[in-house]
Amino acid sequence: MYSNQSLLCNAISQRRSISLWYGGGSRVADPYIVYEGSTGKILVDAYQTAGYSERGESVGWKRFEVDQISALQVLGRAFSVRTDYNPNNRERYVHIICAI
Repeated sequence: MYSNQSLLCNAISQRRSISLWYGGGSRVADPYIVYEGSTGKILVDAYQTAGYSERGESVGWKRFEVDQISALQVLGRAFSVRTDYNPNNRERYVHIICAI
């Protein structure tokens, strides 16, 4: 069985969308970077394209704690890198694990 981190890095390297269960609902997102944050947690920044949102914003940039993700699946759908993705905006990343 693969870990969430391995599945996310695989999806990032192949530019594949993911489906996941997080914070009480199912979501679909395009993952961009997995990293260790300043609190020591492993996080993924992704652009959510559909599904549940605690704040009512089902589409947009989201940050997920990797250990809080369940039912993670890499989908067959490829995505293109968004023009509003800023790969140089990494000051909050303590350690980059994998990224586009």
